Amino acid sequence: MTTIKSSIIFALLLHLAGIASLAQATGITQAGFNDATGINSNPTPNSPYTLGGSVTGAGIGEPGWAAPWYNTLGTATVQTSTVFEGDGALQLTPTTSPARQWTAPLQGQLIIEQYVSFTEGARLVAYTQQGTSEATTEQGPIWQAFPDHHFNVIDGSGDGGSPTPTVTNFTWQPGVWYKVTVHADVATQTWDFAVNDVPYVSANPLGYRGSPTSLSVVHYLSEGSGLVFLDAVTVVPEPSSIVLAVLGLIGLTAWGWRRRER
Repeated sequence: MTTIKSSIIFALLLHLAGIASLAQATGITQAGFNDATGINSNPTPNSPYTLGGSVTGAGIGEPGWAAPWYNTLGTATVQTSTVFEGDGALQLTPTTSPARQWTAPLQGQLIIEQYVSFTEGARLVAYTQQGTSEATTEQGPIWQAFPDHHFNVIDGSGDGGSPTPTVTNFTWQPGVWYKVTVHADVATQTWDFAVNDVPYVSANPLGYRGSPTSLSVVHYLSEGSGLVFLDAVTVVPEPSSIVLAVLGLIGLTAWGWRRRER
């Protein structure tokens, strides 16, 4: 499959994932960082998140997650002044590194969607990995947002090394929310990247840093001089029932799973 055709299909996947996330169908895992309104909110005060509190140990009761959020460095805070949806969003100060594991490790294809915003000087590295060990050989897709206002991708070779980041044509401005989407394929150890539903077109498929046999953890590292805000993290395994239903409605049931033939 050509890179352009692959990008078109990826764009369709992005649209369908958006529909699926709104539906909150079975098999879709979300973290909203909310209390009374928004994704996974409920009438119980300080549940699933305490506004103004630490994210460590928070998120209990959100479907699809194996455990609450944990921090490998520092303490990220659920705040209310800068939010994309609902009544809360996560604030990552330098140096902070929150992570969370979903219940069922995924060995096929999946979409990870998150909304991010930055202040001047922010530096974010977002990892997708097999488990909680943080071994580079278990890391899959990695994307970055650097203080030079560019989004970067890591095009790995599967050996756990540290390749030079590839600078994309996507840029960010302080105070603006960006939808960042990763489409990961564990079977082929390749991935796609998009910002605001616009796919990044690479000469060759992007590779994993390591060689994970499954993916089950999202992990964020803020290490610049500015703040990072994170909201509406969504993990969609493919194919979800909502995705297949929409595909059927538009006459594309034969499409099924997208296979990489680039």
